[in-house]
Amino acid sequence: MSIDPNGVLYVANYSGSSVTIYPAGATSPSLTLSQGLTQPIGVVTDSVGNVYVSNRSPNQILVYPPGQTTPATTYTSSLFTALCGMFFDGAGTLYVGDNNSGVLTLAKGSGQFVSLGLQGVREVGGLTMDAKGDLFVTDIYRINQTFVYPPGQLTPSRHLQPSIDSNFLTHGSVRGRDYVFAPNWESNTVTIFRDRGDEPIGSFTTPGQKVLAAAYKPPGVP
Repeated sequence: MSIDPNGVLYVANYSGSSVTIYPAGATSPSLTLSQGLTQPIGVVTDSVGNVYVSNRSPNQILVYPPGQTTPATTYTSSLFTALCGMFFDGAGTLYVGDNNSGVLTLAKGSGQFVSLGLQGVREVGGLTMDAKGDLFVTDIYRINQTFVYPPGQLTPSRHLQPSIDSNFLTHGSVRGRDYVFAPNWESNTVTIFRDRGDEPIGSFTTPGQKVLAAAYKPPGVP
C-alpha cells in the first residue's frame, strides 16, 4: 500500500492481479488497474502522479499515467528476480526491493536499474527511508533483521531490535518526530520505532487477517 500527498490510497492486490485506487476518505475504489498485472506486490506514485507497480511473474515494473488504466512504460531488468516493495526519495530516485538482488535504484530521468550493492543483507523484504536519508532494509533470510544504512554507505551502522518478520516497511513524521512502522504478519502487529532508536517504542494489533503492510498518511490530509 501507499498514500500520495493528496491522501489517495493505492492497494496492490497480489492474488487478484490488480491495483485499486481509493480517493481520500472513500471506501470504494475510483479506479482499478489490471492491464499487464499478474502478481502486483508493490505500488507507489511519483511527484507528478504516475503510478509505479512492481509485478511478479513476469518480474516487471509497470508505469500508469495519472487516471489511466493502460501502462505507458514497462521496465525489465536482469536484476528483477523477486520484486517486492518500492518508494521514491526526495530526489525522485526510485528504490526497489528484490528478494534475491537486494536493493535496486532507478535515478530520475534514467531508464536503467542498478544495484546499490549493500553489504550485510541477503534476501531483502521491507525497505524505507527516513527524512534524514537513512535507509532501512529488512533481511528476511537473517532471522528477519532490519539494518540501517546511513546516506551513501554500503555497510549498516546499526540494526533494529527485536527481529521482526516484516516484508514491508514505511516511514512517517508525527509532530516533528520521525518513525518507522514495521508490520509483522506472524503476530498481527505493527511495531513502531522512533528514528535513531534501535528498540521499539510501542506497537498495536490489527483486527482481522494477517497484517502485511502499512501506509502513512501525510500531515494535512483528512
